[in-house]
Amino acid sequence: MLAGLISIIPTIEFLRWRVDLQQGRVPAISAERIRTLRMIIHAELAAIVLILLCAALMAKGIGLIT
Repeated sequence: MLAGLISIIPTIEFLRWRVDLQQGRVPAISAERIRTLRMIIHAELAAIVLILLCAALMAKGIGLIT
């Protein structure tokens, strides 16, 4: 759920770029904004890797309380 929520920020930013790209212009993006978007995308990827790791561990029965 967290990975889905933080993906809203880059999605909105990419949609804003669409107008400039359709007009053949390069979107004006500050270095700070690029750094922020990169950090968010890396956090998303880390969250997805963690979800996959937990799913694999659950499939093996690790953490099962009997």
